[in-house]
Amino acid sequence: MAGGVGILSTYLNRGYARLSGTSMACPAVAGIGALILAKHKAEGEKVSPEGLKARIRKIAFDLGAVGQDDFYGYGMPLFKRP
Repeated sequence: MAGGVGILSTYLNRGYARLSGTSMACPAVAGIGALILAKHKAEGEKVSPEGLKARIRKIAFDLGAVGQDDFYGYGMPLFKRP
């Protein structure tokens, strides 16, 4: 799960707009995945797609009902717990 409501983004005609939806949330999780892959590549370690998902789930802060749920999934990925 990633924040996807009211995200400031570039927009038409060199403007900016606050947008919401999965198109705003996906880049956040993709960026986290890229950081994880870069870290492990620098250490000479390959990470499979399944391994990457497991690492993202491991850093997810559980929200809502305990464990995976329909609204929050596995939670919000964080590198540092609040």
